Amino acid sequence: APYPRLSHGSIRYWNYQSSTLTAINAAYLRLKNLQIGYSLPEALTRRAGLSRARIYFSGFDLWETDQVPGGWDPEASANGFNYPFQRLYSVGADITF
Repeated sequence: APYPRLSHGSIRYWNYQSSTLTAINAAYLRLKNLQIGYSLPEALTRRAGLSRARIYFSGFDLWETDQVPGGWDPEASANGFNYPFQRLYSVGADITF
């Protein structure tokens, strides 16, 4: 039933009846971690005086789809004292001389 059952008990039972009125579908899909890299060809790195060179991109919490209203993070605790959903991007180079 969408609405809580009416209760005729004493005041201690008010608003404590189980209900699906405020239940939501919290199913979600998230791209948690992604790393993409490219190693430069050996011929190119030798000309530059390098032994090895690699460039990369890394990301954390890049994408999410859910049905949770209000932008709440489905992985966060329910107390409401959390930072909003944040993304982290990182770009770098790994060079060996």
